[in-house]
Amino acid sequence: MARKSRGCAEAYVGTPHKQDRRLTPPRRKRTLSGWKLIKMTNQDLQNRLLVLLEEGYTVLAETERFVHQIKRQFRLKRIEEGKPAWDTPRIFTLNRWMEDFWTQLWPEELPASSSFLRWQFLKDSLDETPPPEPPAPEVDLIHLLDESFEQCLRFAIDPSGGQESGPMIGWRRKIWRSFDERLAHRRLFHPAQLPEKIALCIPGLERKATLSRMAFVGFEFAGHWEKYLLEELQKKAGAVFFALPAGEAQPDRLVYSDPEQEITGLMENLLIATKEHAPHDIAVVVCDSEFYSPAISNRLKDILGEPIRAQWAAYNLLPDRNLCGQGLYNAAVLPIRCALGGEKRNDLFTFLRSPYYGSFSRWNRRLSLWDRIWREKGVENGIDPLLEAVRDSAEEIFPDGCSGIRAAIAPFLEAGAKIVSRWVETLRRIWTALQFPVLANELDRIAWDNLIQIISEFETVFGETSLSANEFFEFLTAAASRVRVQKSGFEDAGIQVLGRLDARGLSFSKIFIPGLLSGSFPQPVRPLPLLSSSERQQVLGGTIESQFAFARHLYKNFLAAAPRIVQSRPASKDGGICIPSPFWTEDGEKNIDPVIPWKHSLPAMQRARWVQQSIVKTSPWAPIESAKATCEPNRSQFQIQPLPIADRISVTELQSALVCPARYFFRYVLGLEELDEFEPGIPARERGQNVHGILASFVLRAIEKFAEPELEFEALSDLLKKTITGAIGPRLSRAVWTVEIERLIGKPDRPGLLLKWLHAEWERMLEGWSWVAVERPFDDLEIDGCETRLKGRLDRIDSHPQQGLICWDYKTGRIPRRDEVIDKNNEPQLPAYLLALSRGNVTGALKANENCGAGFIELRSPGNMKHHVLFDPAEQHGPFLKDWEKDAGSALNSIFGGDVSPVWIKEGRACEENCVYRGICGSKS
Repeated sequence: MARKSRGCAEAYVGTPHKQDRRLTPPRRKRTLSGWKLIKMTNQDLQNRLLVLLEEGYTVLAETERFVHQIKRQFRLKRIEEGKPAWDTPRIFTLNRWMEDFWTQLWPEELPASSSFLRWQFLKDSLDETPPPEPPAPEVDLIHLLDESFEQCLRFAIDPSGGQESGPMIGWRRKIWRSFDERLAHRRLFHPAQLPEKIALCIPGLERKATLSRMAFVGFEFAGHWEKYLLEELQKKAGAVFFALPAGEAQPDRLVYSDPEQEITGLMENLLIATKEHAPHDIAVVVCDSEFYSPAISNRLKDILGEPIRAQWAAYNLLPDRNLCGQGLYNAAVLPIRCALGGEKRNDLFTFLRSPYYGSFSRWNRRLSLWDRIWREKGVENGIDPLLEAVRDSAEEIFPDGCSGIRAAIAPFLEAGAKIVSRWVETLRRIWTALQFPVLANELDRIAWDNLIQIISEFETVFGETSLSANEFFEFLTAAASRVRVQKSGFEDAGIQVLGRLDARGLSFSKIFIPGLLSGSFPQPVRPLPLLSSSERQQVLGGTIESQFAFARHLYKNFLAAAPRIVQSRPASKDGGICIPSPFWTEDGEKNIDPVIPWKHSLPAMQRARWVQQSIVKTSPWAPIESAKATCEPNRSQFQIQPLPIADRISVTELQSALVCPARYFFRYVLGLEELDEFEPGIPARERGQNVHGILASFVLRAIEKFAEPELEFEALSDLLKKTITGAIGPRLSRAVWTVEIERLIGKPDRPGLLLKWLHAEWERMLEGWSWVAVERPFDDLEIDGCETRLKGRLDRIDSHPQQGLICWDYKTGRIPRRDEVIDKNNEPQLPAYLLALSRGNVTGALKANENCGAGFIELRSPGNMKHHVLFDPAEQHGPFLKDWEKDAGSALNSIFGGDVSPVWIKEGRACEENCVYRGICGSKS
């Protein structure tokens, strides 16, 4: 059955017996003209091409995807007609045809197709003619020059000419003359000159029969010399030119709240479309491939599995990542990256944990512990300190200890340059020694084959050229970034995911165009810093007008690609409003309400395992057993054999027991500890310990000074500054500690945290308070109704002749709220200290009379320094402490009796968001 019309195409038919001699001068902007206009539909265009191919025509097109689709239709048509289907139609991309045609001419010069070869000549030219100040990195300049020369040559701009002046433009002209001479000396030319070379030799061909009859599809925005070549071919052999159709389809326009909702909606619409059309007759055209390609890829994997399974594939993806984005390539260069990146702990750990290195993968668990060792010892960089910290463990794992690891990184730490063949030899030796690569799938095999090819070409071209390690890495990465990696697939297998340029000329029953936003369609103006303003006007994409004209052409092509088109866009992204594309119209626009995959009926998304699991947990229609397990958790799962009653526990352990029995069990019975994340600067715990140490030392020395008559504030202030400097002085080699000294001491016009604290303490001294004890422990505090004794340490005890005693707890972090201490009983420090003080259990402190209290001293920052009295010495706290003892003893007895139920089961309330054990206690909140 013939497909419906896709739109209207314009076909320009050449007249070979009456050639048009009105040729545009070679250096002027060209437009294809001189052909008769014939109207035809999109389906007629495809059918006409198939007829021409049957007649022996050679068809030239712009994109590989168009060529592949026509070949497939040609094959199916011949099968339907009972003809042999293995005959290959003569349809090519223009680039492929030019390469083959030039080779058949047996030319004396060839295009310098190798990027490495061009870069080698450009590097030699740069060495001869350095750039103006300030110089950019050499490798970046080489890539910029190569791209600039390509654009100049495509659009008939003389790289060595032009009227405009400027240091970089003038320098570019000199580089081109030097570069062109080096190419000519080797009988080579820039690949972008190939259309010009062929166009100029076409008129001189002796026989017309040298060229078969031809047809051209597209090329409305081709380069100057490409258009000139097509004109010469038309005059020489007679040709038919087909402009791509400009469709008139009326698309559906959907607006979603954000990209996440848009992609969810796209998945649902795709699966609905498969009920009406064959999957290979459905396409998704991606305008912003950087964002939408990986997002769509991941979502398709969620609901349909892996992308390619030969002809049974559910979908085909465009090559959304180059070789640099592949895991294998990144693993291959990890030794270089670790060395050049400053020998950081994270880079070395990534190297050791990479599954691509066979020597490391078998020791994955043991090597994971090394990162814990480095964190605990505070070693963050330096290959020698890092390896020295784990030397004992390495000797247990590897026969040569750390030598093999160091040998993989050390060559790239050496200063100076080496020839490229030496670098390549070093890299290959490292890979062999560490059993690289361990390949996991087809994609890894393809990536490895490409990497080997790049390395071999790099060595062949640059072999005797001296480069630093950084230059070697940059050239290698630049070459890898030009290689697109994709698994094998079929154009007739599954939903087709295309880039915005690939959709031109293709035929589908339905297409979806997500992300139609300003900034992605049309694309931003191309940065061409080595082209003058007049030159940029001649280059496609060099100006806003050029980009808009090309986008308008593409948009019309989109409307001709299928009779059913669905466009969509998000209304906002990351909290900001998204501006629609200029080609988006509000006519027929439909706003789509947000959906939740596990609450709304979404057949596509509910194929994803993570959504299914959420539905089982929340759905009221789930099996009774599942609902019962969700609503009525089995408390018996947290009943264990009675635990040995601890002789003594710390106040910190008691806090865990009061907050959540499961937390106490995981932390203090099983010994499971959180692996602290590395914090830039000074970790909060270390900063707190430092402040506590400074205050303890200062107060002890200050108590001795109180015996001196007429003690002034300035004397205490000087003593505090000396104490701070003495404590931090040995660590001043790290800049962060210099900042910490300033935070604590401050400046003459702005006192720091501890100077503010001293001012507040001096005011209290003037009111009659005095410091009497510092860092006093208690070790044998009885808890009513419980055999376990409590131990702890009081930061400071103050005394007042009339008001009595008060104990203080320094807090460099968040201050517990009053309800957490008194009502919820989650913060036992002050009640425990107050109980110990009132009973006389504190070593070196007098037993308090009935007048005793407790509070926190907030020491977070100079702006957050305050004394918080929670238990006023003037009040009676005996009844509260008796109830507190009862609650604490009951909680401990329950745990030691074998009930370690988490709080979300035991009390039916939500767990703390920052609890590190939420992932193993079964919490759903």
